[in-house]
Amino acid sequence: MAEPLSAKQLALHLKTDARTTRKFLRATFGLVGQGSRWSIEGTPKELKKLTKDFAAWQEKNATRAKPADAESKASEASEGDDEEINLEELDDHDDLDLDD
Repeated sequence: MAEPLSAKQLALHLKTDARTTRKFLRATFGLVGQGSRWSIEGTPKELKKLTKDFAAWQEKNATRAKPADAESKASEASEGDDEEINLEELDDHDDLDLDD
């Protein structure tokens, strides 16, 4: 019998962070309960299944988040165009005398 894995150990196996792994586990298995810890069976068969399920979950969440990400990036790009920095104005300010 394989040693149980924590969420952090599973995250390393899935090549992601522990927070994303916990989100995946909650979405897949439900809540663990206050003060409880995830204990995942570390058998090769279970890890293969979890890896496959995680990839599907990640794909599902990535497609759902894409439209909002595209909109926010477009709005950020347009906001950045409005703000031009005038370097000559910055030079007009008195320099600090650091020799004292």
